[in-house]
Amino acid sequence: MNKAARPGRHALAAAALLAAGLMAGCSQSATPAGAGHVEAWQADVAARFTFPPVGLEDFALERRQPGSLELVIYIGADGTLERLAAERVDGLDPEAIETLFGAIRHARFAPAIVDGKPVASIKRIALDFDPLADRFVTTARLP
Repeated sequence: MNKAARPGRHALAAAALLAAGLMAGCSQSATPAGAGHVEAWQADVAARFTFPPVGLEDFALERRQPGSLELVIYIGADGTLERLAAERVDGLDPEAIETLFGAIRHARFAPAIVDGKPVASIKRIALDFDPLADRFVTTARLP
């Protein structure tokens, strides 16, 4: 195999890992949801991506040092992105976090459902970046 073809496979693998984690990755939080947002574990159907973020695999592959964070996505009852936050940040500078947020802003969401009605919610996704592995891993934690 030609070495030039390998980065494409790594990017594809990274994208597949990201997609799997983003579609499932939510966790319970001890912090209050606030302002009418429910945590994913409180919803009958958690909010989900209808169009996944574009550019996250490039972001992960550009990392030169390991890093991790918990991405907190506030999603409105109509599926709009209301706010982004990063918690438990390790090894990523503010500029890198803003680049990551830029990728997330291109995503589209379906709202969480409680008692058959769409509700505002919070989606939490733990992301770990490891440049030595030439990929990144999304960790889904279930309550």
